[in-house]
Parts: sequence; C-alpha cells; structure tokens
Amino acid sequence: MWRYYIRFAIWGIVCVRPSRSFVLSGNPLKVALQIVLLFTLLLIASGAILVISVSNTLKAELHAQVVEESQLLQDIYRQSGLAGLKQALHQVSSSERIADAFDSNGLSLTGRIKFLPNIEINQQVIKISDGQFTDNTYLVRRFQLDDTTLIIGRSDNIVATAKRRLIIGFMVVGLIFMVAALLIGYGLSHRSARKLKQFEQTLSQVAGGDLTARLPVTAGAEQIDRVAEQVNVQLQRLQSLVYSVQNTNKAIAHDLKTPLSRAQITLLSALDACDNGEDPSASIQQALDENSHLNELFETLLRISRLQTQPADTATFTTFDLSPMLTDIIGFLTPSAELNQQNLCITCADHLQVTADKTMLQQAVVNLVNNAIVHSGQNTTISVKAEMTDHALKLTVCDTGKGIAKTHFNQVLEPFFRLDSSRSTTGNGLGLALVQAIVEYHQGSIQLQANTPQGLCVCLTFPLHHREN
Repeated sequence: MWRYYIRFAIWGIVCVRPSRSFVLSGNPLKVALQIVLLFTLLLIASGAILVISVSNTLKAELHAQVVEESQLLQDIYRQSGLAGLKQALHQVSSSERIADAFDSNGLSLTGRIKFLPNIEINQQVIKISDGQFTDNTYLVRRFQLDDTTLIIGRSDNIVATAKRRLIIGFMVVGLIFMVAALLIGYGLSHRSARKLKQFEQTLSQVAGGDLTARLPVTAGAEQIDRVAEQVNVQLQRLQSLVYSVQNTNKAIAHDLKTPLSRAQITLLSALDACDNGEDPSASIQQALDENSHLNELFETLLRISRLQTQPADTATFTTFDLSPMLTDIIGFLTPSAELNQQNLCITCADHLQVTADKTMLQQAVVNLVNNAIVHSGQNTTISVKAEMTDHALKLTVCDTGKGIAKTHFNQVLEPFFRLDSSRSTTGNGLGLALVQAIVEYHQGSIQLQANTPQGLCVCLTFPLHHREN
C-alpha cells in the first residue's frame, strides 16, 4: 500500500520528461534570450550614439581643413594675384577635393567645374552633390575675392566609410555575442535537462520500491545540486519512515496477537467455567487486564503519532522549578528500584527554572528511569542529572548496567524495537519512542552513549527558554 502513496507523491515531480523541446524551453535558455535582447537594444543605442559622435567629429575635422585651405588660397591670391591662384587651384584639386574659381559671369577659371554651384554666400559649409564633376558628396565653402568667387570643398567619403565600418563592426560583435550567448544558454539548459532526467530516473526507482536510490550531487555548489541534497535528505527520511512503518506493522502484529490470544483463551476458560457451574470471575478479570494492556498500547501509539505530526502548542508550556519534579519522580520509582537492589540518585541545582510542557517532560523522565530499572539489572546505580548548558536544558539518565551495543543506539528509538527478540520481558518497546517524540515536540534532541565504565546514558537536550535564579 505504501508504494501507491509514494508513487502518488512523486508523480507531480517526474511528469516532465527532458526532451529537446524541454531544453529549448529551459530557464537558462530563456535567460540567455533575454540577455541577447537586452544586449541588442544596448548595442543599437550605444552604436547610434557612437556613429553620430564619430560622424560629427569627422565633419568638424573636414570643416577645419576647408577653412584652412581657403585661408591659404586667399593668402596666395593677395600675394600672387589671379595667376598664382589658378596655379594653386590646379595643384590642390583631386577626387577628394573641390577647388575652383569663377569670374563674374560664373565661368570656371580652371575648368574643374563648368558651372558655379548654387550656393548661398552666407553659408560657410554646405553639403552638395553635383554630377557634372563627381558623384561624391562634399562639404564646401564659398567666399569672394574681389570679382572672383572661390569654391573650396572636401569629400565626405571618409565620414560615410567610417559610418559603414562602425555599423558593420557593431553588427559582427552583436552577432558573435548572440550566437555565443545562445550556445551557452542552450548548453546550460541541456545540462539542467540532463540533471532533471537523472531526477526522474531516481524518483522513478523510489516509486518502484527502491528506497536506496539517491540523486547524484556534483562537487560544484549549484542550485540544482543543493536541491538534490535536500531531496536526498527527504529520501533518506522517507526510507527511514517506510522501514519504521514496516517494522512497526510487524511488531504491532506480534504484540497484538499475544494479548488477543490470551484474552481469547481466558474468555473460553470463563465460558467453560460457566458451563461447569464454576465462578468465571478470575478468567474474565484476566481478559479485562489483557484488554487494558491493548488500550494502553494503542493510546501510546496515538500519542506518539500526535506528537510527531502536530506542531508544538506553546500554550501548554509553563515555567516551573525542575528540582521538585525530579525529586517526586525519584520518590515514586524508588520502591521499584529497591526490589532490584538498585540505587537511585539525583543531581539538580535548586530553583532551576525551565519552560516546557511539564506533563510531557515528566513522562519522558519517568520512561527513562523506569526503562533503566527494568533493563539495567540488579545491584546497579541509576542517576538523573539536570543542568543548563549553552542556553539549553540537558537531562541525563545513566545506569551502571550491562548497557547495549552502539549498533543498537538508533534502533532502540524505533517503536516496538526490543533487544529481547523473544519478547519475554515486560514492556512493549514504545518507551524510548515516546521519549524521542516528546523531545522532538520541544525541538530538542536525544542521544544515547555508553556510560563509564559500563552501562548506558540517555541524554535529552531541550533548547528552551529558561532562567536560573
């Protein structure tokens, strides 16, 4: 039955199968696409700003060159006249420059440009494109030298070339980045999909009954590895719970069978006594005793279950002096210890104030001391010690009996586990299980350790609010 519960719990986790479509829809690839989109927008914006800035800088440089050449030609005209100006114009003219002079009729003095371009005289720098001499675009300047009009210009090919190269460069960089980002995103998405596939396989094994299956965890501290660690912790807990349920079922079946069989036998004896005209009271009383034993067993199981499944109700917590409670417990159990020639002793500071559920704490100490009385043997010493350490209450119950093997330290905390496999001794194997449930209800811990020179110590640690007066 428990397999169906496990399958139902895991079904929602393993329903996604890593495939190519799953890789393409993986979060790493989505993040890569978002980064590519953001980078593209930033690249376009920064590229536009850079292109405009470089273009303006180059135009300013061309303008400075045109101004410088115009001043030079004016100086030549003043020194050498029109003849010297014509000679200079022939020398400076090229495919990247415009330099020509026009008479009062608008005719070219050098033949470089046939007709005077239509340029406003008050404009110093103008962009023109005149097919009569070239298809290029020029930054030009016009000024008058007496009756002569001088035209000076520079081709803006360098500006257009710089724009084109910058745009191509930005496109290449953007393309390389986009391809790299998408490849990296796809790789990470594929890696995540592969790990999720391992998740699916492991959880499918668990759903199939293999509770020892665990998720692989790599050395890198990735988020998915931390998730795998947490899942492994839960799988370990699931394994422990399932094994505990299995062992509990076996133990319950055994512990129920014996008292039920006894009750059946005693009731049959009572029936025979009635048939024979005898008094059946003794047999009926024995059957009632067996029934009471069963009620106690179920009540303890229900109490353990409630403690393990319900959150702590701090409304039941009170602050009380621990020393009188321990003294009362020792006084109550001393007659039972004296029957086994055992010595009970207590070590506790006066006015040791603790905050806890007093009834539960009392039940835990009673169970531990009574367990020591039953199992430590005759002529032993059982000590109870209470102290405050590191802002926590530490309760220790030790005996000088024969103790138990370290391999059984965890097993004896399981419900119905008994070292006496024949179950000939008194008890039902729920005492320590109830103690552990009470301690965990208080968010504490229980630890078993060997006593010196022999025996067993059970240490309870309660991280509770306390004050010591």
